[in-house]
Amino acid sequence: MKPRGFGSCISWTACILLIFSACAPDPISTISYPPTGAYGDNILLPTKMTYGSRTNSLTAVLPKDKKVKIVITGKTVSAASRLYGVWYYAVGTQNNWALGSFDASAFTQQFTSVNGGVASDLKIDFDNGTYQIDYFENGATTPSASKTIVVNY
Repeated sequence: MKPRGFGSCISWTACILLIFSACAPDPISTISYPPTGAYGDNILLPTKMTYGSRTNSLTAVLPKDKKVKIVITGKTVSAASRLYGVWYYAVGTQNNWALGSFDASAFTQQFTSVNGGVASDLKIDFDNGTYQIDYFENGATTPSASKTIVVNY
């Protein structure tokens, strides 16, 4: 006997309705960190921990209404300078970054995106050493992500 309203179903137990729905993040709504920027390898690429060049990029692609603050901390003593890891940026190369002052007591500096919907990039040079990179996305007060990089050229 065929149940009413089920078309070709043989019995109540043989009728199964499957609904699949895929929910993936909208790539336009998340901050991304491409492998390279205008000045070389991107130190913000989450999966890259070792850099073999002094000159690199600090690059983030920001969707509209998104922002990021990056905090760089020098972690090891450099034999050449007898200071914790040191970095330099080229004045005039910053695109969409507000550059904080270097904190000599904590060996840190903040880089804050200015506008969402605009890619951010900066030419940044590092001495050989180890550095911690903390990401504070969209106003977070604790790091959204962190990584430690080693620069050895």
